[in-house]
Amino acid sequence: TTTTTTTTKTAASNPLTRKLQKLLEGAASRGGTLDDELVGALDGLSGVYKENTLKGRRNLRGDLEKRGLEINTEFLDAFKVVNEKLETVIHDIQNMGKCCDEMTKRLSVAKSETTDLITKTSEMKANTEKTQLQRDVLAMFLGRYQLTEEESRILREGDIEDDFFSALERVKEIHTRCKGLLFGSQQKAGLAIMESMAAFQETAFERLYRWVQNSCRSLTHASPEIPAILGRGLRALRDRPVLFEFSLTELGNARHNATIRAFLDALTRGGPGGTPRAIEVHAHDPVRYCSDMLAWLHQTTASEREQLLQLLLPRGQSGRPAQLEPSYRALLTKALDQALAGTCRPFKVRVEQVLVSSPDVVVCFKLANLLNFYNQTILELFGGENSLSNLLNDISSMAMTVFFNQLNVKANNLLVNVELPPADLSAPSDLEDALVLLKDILNCKDTYSQSVDSQSDETKKIFECMLEPLVQMCTISASSLSPIDMAVYMMNCTYRIKSILTVYDNTDDWSNNLEKQTGTYLDTLVQEQTRSVLIKSGLRDAVTLMQTWESEEESTRPKLSDYNGMDSTTLHQAMAQLDRYLSSADLRPIQQCDLLLSSKTRSSIQQQAFTYVVNLYTRLYKLVHDPSQAYISPEQVMPRTPQQFEELIK
Repeated sequence: TTTTTTTTKTAASNPLTRKLQKLLEGAASRGGTLDDELVGALDGLSGVYKENTLKGRRNLRGDLEKRGLEINTEFLDAFKVVNEKLETVIHDIQNMGKCCDEMTKRLSVAKSETTDLITKTSEMKANTEKTQLQRDVLAMFLGRYQLTEEESRILREGDIEDDFFSALERVKEIHTRCKGLLFGSQQKAGLAIMESMAAFQETAFERLYRWVQNSCRSLTHASPEIPAILGRGLRALRDRPVLFEFSLTELGNARHNATIRAFLDALTRGGPGGTPRAIEVHAHDPVRYCSDMLAWLHQTTASEREQLLQLLLPRGQSGRPAQLEPSYRALLTKALDQALAGTCRPFKVRVEQVLVSSPDVVVCFKLANLLNFYNQTILELFGGENSLSNLLNDISSMAMTVFFNQLNVKANNLLVNVELPPADLSAPSDLEDALVLLKDILNCKDTYSQSVDSQSDETKKIFECMLEPLVQMCTISASSLSPIDMAVYMMNCTYRIKSILTVYDNTDDWSNNLEKQTGTYLDTLVQEQTRSVLIKSGLRDAVTLMQTWESEEESTRPKLSDYNGMDSTTLHQAMAQLDRYLSSADLRPIQQCDLLLSSKTRSSIQQQAFTYVVNLYTRLYKLVHDPSQAYISPEQVMPRTPQQFEELIK
């Protein structure tokens, strides 16, 4: 224990121990660890201070200074080598500076000697750039105003294909551009280029015309396949009107011959293998015969028109005639007319043969309307005046003339042998036959679409030919009848005529005229019905005497009660007979009215007669009840009021 205490005291009195103890205490106060620098210092010190002896502690400073001297010596040796290397670098830099100065001098001498060469080089470079620009401008000019070798070869000897038309279009563009040169300072060049392009154009158009002409001559089949390149060639020739007209003429001739052959084959041979059959097989049926020919012409016209549109119209343009440009419309009409003109003569001969054979009236009218319908249809396809439409118009007029001639003959025949009225006073058979014929004709008129004005004119002419002779025939036939029977007979005849008229349009005027003509006959029947009612009711004598009394001078005539036959007793007896008539079932119309075909007319006659009788009764009633006429107890003489009488009789 004593030894330990002694050691502790010795360590406490050691300065180094105290120093270390202080450092450790400071490290503990900072967190319990030593700094890296302190650790490194101690680590370096451990290499010098190896033994903790008194001698070592005393020589520690000397050892440290000795160690520092050794380190500095090592630094000096290292920097000596570096200094030697640096001196070598400096020497090299000085030598390089001398070389640069020498080269600068040489360059200055060379620059002074090559100034003229540089100037010439710059001038040559500028000239080269200018020449290149001129070359580019010239190449652009030649590209816009000259053809390539390939394009020139195609125009002179190449095949007629798309490349040919592209080259021809380019020639046209160059020729158009040259006009701009003529307004500038390059007039001479412009004229020269235009002459060159004109020569190319003439050569190309001449070759194109010969090719188009040969191609058109080959279109001799009924339904040829037209190449698109041919249409492009025809449209290109429009820049040469003369060549274009010649080409169209050649095309028209080829199609002209083809349509004639096709039409004759359709008439005599029919289609391939006999289907469809030959048109002339139906020659015994005029309407079917003409209809088949017209249908073939219409179909061929539409087909030829479509083919011509493919040739004449640019791609994408509409083909309706009303929407075409006037120039295209005229060309289309002319070419189509030339193609179909050859069919006119054989068609005309056959239709005229049909009309000359005096077909039935209805057949003639059907043919006239059929021809007129196809005339309008084909005229719309042509879009202008043409030979085929003119022919159809002429033949249609001829057919209509034949129709009206035959209609007039039939109407006149009705007046030659007038038939006597039937026993039942109905319409005669001749009238019924004529009305059936009129009905058939009017039904035919509605089969084909026509303008309203045209239909109205035809209807008016037909009625003028038929109705007036029919009414006249009925009047002549009724001349041997009594007035009552004549009225019934004429009413029945006009009723049958009106029953036909009411079915069709534009017949109001004729119906009104017939209504006016039957007014007299209606009045006759009303009067006869009135007379019959007055006789059966016992009012005839009283009414007759009343009318006679009213016709006399008022100043000289006696009172009605004093008038002969108008006394109270006689009137009372007449009223008694009237009551018996009203209570009986004998209110039917006269026998002749039962023969009327129109129930409406029968009812109208009866109602008018009853109204007239009621009016007469009312007049008599007022006179009897008039105090000035001095009737005694008039309510007993005529007990029924006019209202009561009207209710009973109607």
